[in-house]
Amino acid sequence: MGGCGLFPSFDELQGGVAEQASLDASTDGSTAVASDSGDAQNAECPGTAPPAMVRVGSFCIDSTEVTKAQYKAFTEAAGEDLHYQPKSCGWNTTLYPGRSGEPHVKDWPVPAGLEDLPITLVNWCQASAYCSWAGKRLCGRIGGGSTPMASAQDPNVSQWMAACSHAGTRRYPYGDTFQANACVVSASGAMPVKSHAACEGGYPGIFDMSGNVHEWEDSCRDTDPEPKACEIRGGAFDTTDSTGARCDLTDFPQFANLAGDNVGFRCCSP
Repeated sequence: MGGCGLFPSFDELQGGVAEQASLDASTDGSTAVASDSGDAQNAECPGTAPPAMVRVGSFCIDSTEVTKAQYKAFTEAAGEDLHYQPKSCGWNTTLYPGRSGEPHVKDWPVPAGLEDLPITLVNWCQASAYCSWAGKRLCGRIGGGSTPMASAQDPNVSQWMAACSHAGTRRYPYGDTFQANACVVSASGAMPVKSHAACEGGYPGIFDMSGNVHEWEDSCRDTDPEPKACEIRGGAFDTTDSTGARCDLTDFPQFANLAGDNVGFRCCSP
């Protein structure tokens, strides 16, 4: 895997379907069907805040990574209301983004023109809190709960893996063969969500599941003390090889208190 750049020096806060497909919805062998939804919010999907969601079988997933503007709206509404984060996150004391170990800026700016960049510099607890506030949850196990780390590559278990890999039929969201220019990889920084039309999939209407920024998943190592190590998925703008951009790459967990400039998230429901 190429360099992931998860621990760069501190810098400013970044201001910055149309098809039917059978999908195993849970480990009990039940079957669900992906429905047409395109880019618009699926009325069948729960949630009270963006991004718009796409239904994939028994669950829904955000069509894009959460953006800076969307996360800014969350901090303006929630302030320091930490009840949105899981009880295990007692070590996390703020919902505002910022580098690990550095002061977090409550009145953080989103410069004009950068509103649609994915939010970064958020740890696992902050990502989980946004999803809870939005009436969703951080993507985890199909049917509810966390994805066991041992099952993170299983599209019958992991919501994230099921959506990215088109129910386990693709190595990359757009197909089985790596396309260097399809998604935001080998780049100097993240780009606005949905800016690469070719980076669509595993189901229509879902974008950037490979590249742009890594995405936190509700899949953590239970044997760790807090903060636990949790999965990040999908590669990032500084991923430089085909392996790092694959849907099934799950051997790079990071401690939940990491706030890196190439790590963001999207939400699922239910």
